[in-house]
Amino acid sequence: MAKAKRSPLGEGSHEGGKATEQGVEMAETVERSDKAVKGRRRVVIVVCALVVLVALIVGYCVPTAMRYNGIDTDYQAARTADSSLTKEAAKAKQLQSETKPEQVQDAKTLDQLKQALDTATRETGVTKQEPNRWLLWKVNEAAGYYTTDKKNAEKATSSLVAAEQAVIKSRDAKALADVQKALADAVAAGEKLFTDSEGKVANPATRDALNTAVTQGKGIQSKAGVSVADTQKATATVNEQMQAVNDSMKAKADADAQAAAEAQAAAQAQAAQATQARQQSSYAPQYRSSGYSSPAPQRQQQAAPAPQQQQQSQLPGMLSESEFNDALAKMKQSIQDSYNNAPQMCKDHPSYCF
Repeated sequence: MAKAKRSPLGEGSHEGGKATEQGVEMAETVERSDKAVKGRRRVVIVVCALVVLVALIVGYCVPTAMRYNGIDTDYQAARTADSSLTKEAAKAKQLQSETKPEQVQDAKTLDQLKQALDTATRETGVTKQEPNRWLLWKVNEAAGYYTTDKKNAEKATSSLVAAEQAVIKSRDAKALADVQKALADAVAAGEKLFTDSEGKVANPATRDALNTAVTQGKGIQSKAGVSVADTQKATATVNEQMQAVNDSMKAKADADAQAAAEAQAAAQAQAAQATQARQQSSYAPQYRSSGYSSPAPQRQQQAAPAPQQQQQSQLPGMLSESEFNDALAKMKQSIQDSYNNAPQMCKDHPSYCF
């Protein structure tokens, strides 16, 4: 079938319609393009959001997991610090019980040790924490607790060690001062004894040894940094030599006393023999041209005081007064016995005999 011819006007209308269709198509194309761009944009946004989300999840979970795994190390470190503190506290308590206030140069060091022990007691021990491993703030709290416990335990240990060292230093200073004073006293006493014992010892070598010990003690006193043990040794040496000198002085005094007693006993025995001999010679019978007679009582009585005076002058302090009176009574009795035993002539004529 043949196509109908169009009029020019019709053709114009047809071209206008075609242009309209093209515009619609272009509009549709643009719209489709916008939708595609928007779609791609949404995809990009979603992808970006997913990437960010994954990054956030990874950024949160990985450090949280690592931090959680690390708190066990923090816990063990805290336990180690607390264990060290417990051991040091035990040493400090022993030092505190063994040290008296009079044994230290500064009693304040013992007060400081007590305070350090009280602090150590409070800081000893750590509690195991169990945080949720995916809650980072809880994990951080547990880790912070362990870290703080460790720091406090280490600080308490350091304070405790410093307090112990202060007590020991003060105790050593007091001990050194005490032994130095003891040595000074021993040296002074040794010098005095050396002077006072001259000529009074049985063995002079003891005085020489004492003088040597005193000289060595003075040498220790003049040195710096001498230990307590060396000072005590020097003091003991001086004391030992002083004891030796004292023993030697006692031995000489005992020997002198024994010799004096023996000499006194010998003198008393000799005096007694002399007195007896005089008595025997004074009371012997006398002979006259007209016979013999016993010594005249009057003469004997007059002469009687002479032996007493002679005895007192020869033996001062040898006989007591009672002993002398007894001897005088015996002398008078002896005279009386001689008179009673005289011959009858003396009785009839007393003037011949007395």
